Amino acid sequence: MSSVSLPGVAALRALAHPARLDLMDLLRVHEQLTAAECARLLGTSTKSCSYHLGVLAAQGLVARAGEPSADGRERPWRRVADEVDTATPESAADRQARAAVMRVTAQRELDLFGDFLDGEPAEPAPWRDAITLHTRTAVMSAAQLREWGLAVEALTREHVHRSRQDLAAGPRPVRLTIRGFPQQLPSRARPRG
Repeated sequence: MSSVSLPGVAALRALAHPARLDLMDLLRVHEQLTAAECARLLGTSTKSCSYHLGVLAAQGLVARAGEPSADGRERPWRRVADEVDTATPESAADRQARAAVMRVTAQRELDLFGDFLDGEPAEPAPWRDAITLHTRTAVMSAAQLREWGLAVEALTREHVHRSRQDLAAGPRPVRLTIRGFPQQLPSRARPRG
């Protein structure tokens, strides 16, 4: 699969919803699903999934796939691209839409990690030992931060590609989350004197 680039506010807003991000994840793990199958997996209604899939389809993120179901009422959906890139925001509206997507995504990532930690003691030992969390504060220029992000993305894509080729390793969906952003630290207090 390829990458799709999202230009414009409407496309960014399409992703700024947790249910749509859930659907995109489901369609990454399952090649294709009907709205009813998505609803069963997510524990929500078929009507809600159909609506959100329609919003994603309007922005070219998902498309109809395969043959209709046996009763002819429902056709499965598939992701159009494996990766979604957002263009560099140019207008204030683009920046606001991009910030909304990042805010929803960051909260969703935190929620997913919290849910995992709640069930972590029940995970098999090899999976518990494989869990990783790295955080650092570094002093970088904007160019260095961009270079770091591109290097991490290249390495991540390489590992994802390799994992698809070795399905005998007992794979499960794994969440890979990486953030790099300017950190706001308190300034040094000036001595009174």
